[in-house]
Parts: sequence; structure tokens; C-alpha cells
Amino acid sequence: MLTYCSDPQDSHRSPTKITHVLFVIIKAPAEFCSSLHTLILDGKWQNLIMSHFCHLNEWHIYHNLTGFIRHAVWVEVLVGWRSALVVFLHLMVRSQILHLFINHLLYILTEDEAYSKDCFIGISGLVFAINVLSNLSVKGTWEFQLTNGRIFRIPKAAIAWGDLFLIQFPVPTSSLVGHLAGVFAGLSYQSTFFKRYGPIQQDMEIRESD
Repeated sequence: MLTYCSDPQDSHRSPTKITHVLFVIIKAPAEFCSSLHTLILDGKWQNLIMSHFCHLNEWHIYHNLTGFIRHAVWVEVLVGWRSALVVFLHLMVRSQILHLFINHLLYILTEDEAYSKDCFIGISGLVFAINVLSNLSVKGTWEFQLTNGRIFRIPKAAIAWGDLFLIQFPVPTSSLVGHLAGVFAGLSYQSTFFKRYGPIQQDMEIRESD
């Protein structure tokens, strides 16, 4: 269950929507997000998983769910819904750990405490990880005719890297670090996934999952 939570900065103007997710009451994103600060200093290790089930606003959840459904449905068709849940959970944890690692690395390099307090909420990392697995299943290249007559070829599997940067233009407030962590999560999991399940075919007939 994905839930909508109001912006913590607006909590004094509008009440936060409260719901039960896995028997945990979500009070506000500030208590629910995952960062180096909340996990290590505050000891809220449950946020490593639970932070995926809350979104800041309607646009955030709409964008994430659109991308998730677009790719996740084919994963479920390929492996069945039970195995799909295992895959999604694995990618959720992997993308979160990589998100924390990248922020920690940036904190060490820049000594900017903002990276240690950078809080993650939502499933954008999971979406990008699934997107990588889907795109790596696509063979072939795109061909572009250059002005000098030469052909410029781009592997279709590289579209995830394009999404990573193109999404920053319409949604500049989106988390580049979180999305990058999702890409790395998908890349690091691809060999395990393809060896166990094979490539994701988006033209398969819908069959009843196990």
C-alpha cells in the first residue's frame, strides 16, 4: 500500500493523513524518511523499508506509480506475483543502501552535512531499478543520421541513463542521488535476475501468475 503524506512544512496548515502500513502509523514524512542521520544517529532502521510507502504529494505518487506500473507488470508476468514481490523488496533495499552510500561518499568529499541529512521517501529508486532491468532486456540500437552523413547508434539498454538526466528538467526538485542509486541497484542486480528469470519480454501474453 502506497500512502500520501502531507509536506511536514505544511503540517501547521493542513492535517497529515494517517494510515496503517504493515501495522505502523505514519505520522509525517519527517519521521518516516530514510537518511544517514535518521538511521545511524536516530536508530530508525525500520525506515530503510518503510520510507518507500509514503509520498510527499499527489504529483510525487502519481509519477512514481505511473513508472512503477509500466514496468512492474511485465516483471510479474515473467516471474509470478510472489517472486515479483521478492524482486521488488530486494531492489528496494539495494537502492536504499546505495542511496545512503552515495550520500555518505558525497558527505566525505564535500564535508556538507546536507548530504548526511538528505532524506529519502518514495519508490523512485525502485522504479529506476526496474527500469534498468526492463531496458537491459531490450536488444538493438537507435540510429540517428548526423549532418556529416554518419550514423550515430545508441543502445536501447542505455535509456535508463537518459531518463536519469531528462527527468531533472521537468522535475528539478527530484532526487538525482535517489534516482542514481536506483540505476546502480538495477545494474548490480541484472546478472542475478537474468540468470534466474531471463530477460523481461514486454510482448508476452498475460498469463495467470503463480
